[in-house]
Amino acid sequence: MIGNTADKWQKQRTHVVQVAAGPKLGKTDFATSAPTPMIVVACDLGEVTIYPGAKKDEILILDYQDVTRKIGSAGETIPQRDVFSRLMKDLSEIHRAAKAHESLKLENSVEFPPPKTVVLDGFSRLNTMLVDGKLSMNNKLYTDDLDKSIRFNFWGKRGTDIYALVQLYASLDINVVITSWIKAEVKTDRESGMSYETGQLLPDIGGANDRKTPGTVASSIMCVSRGGKYYIRTKPDAATPWIGVRNRFDLPMDVDVTHGPTPTEAERPWTKIFGKEEK
Repeated sequence: MIGNTADKWQKQRTHVVQVAAGPKLGKTDFATSAPTPMIVVACDLGEVTIYPGAKKDEILILDYQDVTRKIGSAGETIPQRDVFSRLMKDLSEIHRAAKAHESLKLENSVEFPPPKTVVLDGFSRLNTMLVDGKLSMNNKLYTDDLDKSIRFNFWGKRGTDIYALVQLYASLDINVVITSWIKAEVKTDRESGMSYETGQLLPDIGGANDRKTPGTVASSIMCVSRGGKYYIRTKPDAATPWIGVRNRFDLPMDVDVTHGPTPTEAERPWTKIFGKEEK
């Protein structure tokens, strides 16, 4: 049996955080205010928002914004394998380098220093990339094209792969930020077959992982906006019972992280939630 008494337990110095919100509410802004060097795995389409107080020369952006489906000659959409294959290969290499605290070796012979933070930006789309990639590997266009006997296994394996990825990165002793969109929870009545919204909002990770991921990571937060200001929600309510920041019971429900184009150190969103970086 291996263990330590609580007085010898090492104090947490890094944070694994899930950040959920609708579009353009500050998910990536918050993530890129974390300590650098940083690797951003950019899965969402469009421009990557970088916190204006960040050291941009210490942030490596890996672009996975190629479309995962293309339109065929008959008007069908065809899943693409290449972007999925490149993403999975790179995620494996990033994890290896981060776990070993080694530099990341890029294909252009440039090395990037061992990261203090890895951001998986756009997990909702990463999930879609995984589905389309696996369909392409099975030479299928749509999930409905899968034989009914293997369709359930397909979704089960997808869920297992997503959860394995979350656990791999959550186990690293560096800061890890997972950003995702947010969605209304929908259930289906068994008797009537009718679908209905439960009134709860969930991070859009994929299937059962919408609820499993908040329990796997150390902290789950949500970006909200009202009255022209931006906030990080740190405490749960009836609609979002999965929200919480580990060991920070003193935080208010909503932490104001609004800042201008040249924010001060005191305005850094990451610092407002987790405090200053320990050297």
